[in-house]
Amino acid sequence: MPKTFADKSIEALCLTSDFEQAINRYYHLLCEVMPIDGIFINTFLDELQTVKFIYTTGRDPQNLCGTSIDVPIILASKMSDPKRPSLRLVNHLEQEEVSQYVIPRSLPKIKSMMYFILNFEGEYLGILSLYSYHAERFKEHHPQLIINIIPVIGNLLKRHLQITGLTYENQQLKLQRLKFKITDQLSRKIIGYYTGLQQIMRKIEYVADQRKPVLLQGEVGVGKRLIAQAIHQLRGGIADKLFYLDCKVTTTDFHWLADAINDPSASVVLDNCQYLQQPLLKLLFGGVPQRLLIKQPKSRLILLTTDNDRSSATYYFQQLQQQWLPYQIEIPPLRDRKQDLQRLIEHFLQQHQANNEQQLDVATIQAQLPRSDSYSWPGNITELNQKLGQILVDQQCQTDGVHEPDQLEQSTAHPEALLPFDELVAQHLKAALNQANGVIHGPNGAAQLIGMNPNTFRSKMRKYQLL
Repeated sequence: MPKTFADKSIEALCLTSDFEQAINRYYHLLCEVMPIDGIFINTFLDELQTVKFIYTTGRDPQNLCGTSIDVPIILASKMSDPKRPSLRLVNHLEQEEVSQYVIPRSLPKIKSMMYFILNFEGEYLGILSLYSYHAERFKEHHPQLIINIIPVIGNLLKRHLQITGLTYENQQLKLQRLKFKITDQLSRKIIGYYTGLQQIMRKIEYVADQRKPVLLQGEVGVGKRLIAQAIHQLRGGIADKLFYLDCKVTTTDFHWLADAINDPSASVVLDNCQYLQQPLLKLLFGGVPQRLLIKQPKSRLILLTTDNDRSSATYYFQQLQQQWLPYQIEIPPLRDRKQDLQRLIEHFLQQHQANNEQQLDVATIQAQLPRSDSYSWPGNITELNQKLGQILVDQQCQTDGVHEPDQLEQSTAHPEALLPFDELVAQHLKAALNQANGVIHGPNGAAQLIGMNPNTFRSKMRKYQLL
């Protein structure tokens, strides 16, 4: 008795234990009975609102395995709808919204397709799609050649996912161990990680795993840059690249940023993003908010905005905030986390002690700080650090002693020549760089130590030939 097409299909699929080889053999068999140019299998990850490709094969093979495409919320709801047809002929992509969105972003030559939803014992696994580079290629009788084989393919896909899942789980375990190590490091660096900032850090750990932009909001001095560094480290590790751009500084020189936003291993921090202008918005997203999701940056975008300056926010930032920033996190001011005040004082004093040969009188220093129950700390953590620094300077001056009157008269009778202003500024910049070990940006960078914008700091360095 001659073999039926169903017999040949099962034979092609089951002669090998390798999933990709089996699907490839089945594709060549299908080419004998219908005009197809290829097969792809993908799945929809509901939690991430992402379509992920599992395997592709065809006349013009493209390795899309592992490729992910984010879909808008309205399409994600349709893809997860249990009433979505399990079989459909799409002879024109315009006939099906999901295909019309996903296909041009993955296999743009496709003009028509036929898809089957793959399940195993009631569990959704993915979608098998047969496609053609020409429209109107599939006929009503074509699904009948495949419909009885779909359970077999579902079974093979389930086994394939289980096997590859072991590798995936091992990778996830390594990532979890790395993240635990990074979290432990961050908890030592960020005071309040498990106290005043506990809820915020849980959100940070979550968004670090996502690929969407995140907006950090808060008053001046609450530590937004430090939190941005934490997101970067939790996302990819300390070795990945981190770039800063201050949107308040007017510039059109974005050539370096164009490379950064297309680097998947990079994080780009946009400070003062309430001043975001149209040229930068076009570079980042390929358009303005009215033409949203034209492209998505490959790098992780972390946007920082200051509550105090919200009234000056540009139209472009307001539209972006309303339409395309799914993760918006408010960093609490110091007055709302006073349980961390003592630890912050001890932390900053330890830093100052490292740069001070004399023993610090902690009790005297704390006595000179404003009373925590009546002072609101408008400058937040930055203000606290600056006040501690000023107290230490005053204490150091007193420790150095007071000159005797005759010595004072002697010293003022022949005053030393004053340094030129430019030389004085250059020395001040050098001192800040030395104290920050050459680091300009960041919470402990030279720019922050002297209360200067990092871009301004670099400009001054060039002016005084310190670069």
